[in-house]
Amino acid sequence: ELIKYLQIHLYKLPQVLYQARKNMRKDLLTLAPFANLVDVLNQLRKAGHSLGILTSNSIENVSDWLKHNNIHHLFNFLHSESNYFGKRRILKKIMKTYGIDKSNAYYFGDETRDVEAAKQNNMYAVDVTWGFNSEMALAAYRPHFIVKKPEDILTLCGIDPIKKK
Repeated sequence: ELIKYLQIHLYKLPQVLYQARKNMRKDLLTLAPFANLVDVLNQLRKAGHSLGILTSNSIENVSDWLKHNNIHHLFNFLHSESNYFGKRRILKKIMKTYGIDKSNAYYFGDETRDVEAAKQNNMYAVDVTWGFNSEMALAAYRPHFIVKKPEDILTLCGIDPIKKK
């Protein structure tokens, strides 16, 4: 829908994505994690949850950002793949590659296509409202859960948030 709205021809999409990543690289390290997200990620790891990242961004960009924010060690894997039309297949491949049990996996995303991919792989679809699509757009795709702030992730996973002093 966004590609249509911006009137980007499909044959130009690879170049547009390349340029977007290149431009993003310039300001990457000035971007801070969303409020309280680092604390939530730390608590998830301490509780024994495995964390991974599927991104259409470059491995270099995401890895540098994670290292800059000292959270790279929290993730079991970082997977980059730029197929905007086959997220279902990418997610299936990730589950196989990393031995993920889909019956006990939550796929967090910020786009409507994340909901579709999770559901097509019989996983829990969890959308966050601080990302790409609006809460209203996400709700229309009926994810299993919508979280409005990082602390909601802890509640969803049955973890009592640690209160800061």
